[in-house]
Amino acid sequence: MKSRDKAIAAPVLSAGIAILVCAVPARAADTLETFDRGASDAEVYVGITGLDSTLDGIGEFTELAMGFGISDHLSAWLVACISTDMAGGNPGAGFSTGIFGTVLDRDRFQLDLLLDVSLAGHLLEDLSIGPAFELNWDLFPDRGLWGLYLRAGVPISGCKLAPENHPGHVRQWTVFTLLGSYVMVRPGHQILLEIDVTFHIAPHLPDHPVEPGAVAIGYNVTLGPTVELVTEVALDIPAWGNGPSIAIMAGLILTLPVTQQ
Repeated sequence: MKSRDKAIAAPVLSAGIAILVCAVPARAADTLETFDRGASDAEVYVGITGLDSTLDGIGEFTELAMGFGISDHLSAWLVACISTDMAGGNPGAGFSTGIFGTVLDRDRFQLDLLLDVSLAGHLLEDLSIGPAFELNWDLFPDRGLWGLYLRAGVPISGCKLAPENHPGHVRQWTVFTLLGSYVMVRPGHQILLEIDVTFHIAPHLPDHPVEPGAVAIGYNVTLGPTVELVTEVALDIPAWGNGPSIAIMAGLILTLPVTQQ
């Protein structure tokens, strides 16, 4: 299936890098694949977060993404995201850009390296940056049946574009990890399962340096040669006194025609 944190999802890893609910491609559960050459990928996602028993803190987000193929093994992306709570308050915005490439491509193994830069905040003043990788293992070539993938990165957050206006800000190093699996239930129909964990490593460790993320299940369907429908339901793992909550998301991935050089 064509892939797009996204979102964990194109470069899905940034679920651990981006700020707010906005993440770089792809938010949806999926594996990583480079884009065709040119501006060949367009994506739109909508979702609801914070669904729990009290229905407090429900938010919604919309995300737009573009993917660019630089070469056969190198791609880049641009993502813009807006979010708010259901009452229309606490608006947020995010912007992300990055580059990723395949450095190892075998029948059953693939290794991709990524670098992501994300901005968030009311004035897009919060900066996060970090390298990451995704390692895939497939039972059969071309991801034809079942496989596993591991994503990990070391995002640096807490950076400010205008530090003189934020004298108390502190940079924070974390390690983001995500383990996922996929199965092709029939041609063009893919089920994915993911779980992620974040480790706070420096310089200031919180009371709980290990932060469980969410368990997510996705169902991606190819609707035609140029359109893919992606859906995801994620359950936040309850930890350290926090209750469970659910997020749901749906989106479309469009493969755009490009002029061959």
